[in-house]
Amino acid sequence: MSETHIPEIKVSFKGGKEEAHKISCSKDAYEVGKHLFNKDTIEYIEEFLVIYLNAQHKTLGYFRASIGGIEAAIVDPRIILGIALKVPCTAMILFHNHPSGNLNVSRQDKEITRKLVQAGELLDINILDHLIIGDGEYHSFADCGEMEF
Repeated sequence: MSETHIPEIKVSFKGGKEEAHKISCSKDAYEVGKHLFNKDTIEYIEEFLVIYLNAQHKTLGYFRASIGGIEAAIVDPRIILGIALKVPCTAMILFHNHPSGNLNVSRQDKEITRKLVQAGELLDINILDHLIIGDGEYHSFADCGEMEF
């Protein structure tokens, strides 16, 4: 019988030297997250980002999960959770912008939040909030009681 070779999977995470930010509320999250969006395209292109947090709710880093079009960004929960498993993450905060500036929550916004909350529960990773950003304001799912599924 011949030898079988399969590739080795290696997992790594390189923490930066940037200062960690403690996130205690939606306003803290907004103040950190709003600077991660591309300022040249925030009014034209929808993006979905995730900030990964440690047990003290200090930032470990962020991941730009999707860059979409004018009205939508495709988000794959498997990628977001795969990244979460590569870092010493115990919590996440989700962000996306609405280029229109309208902060109304869509059915798709609720659905991706539900999927990520339920998947996070299986992995003991808490999804603390999902913020929609638009026109210098934000909508917090947590503040509005929309994180329970």
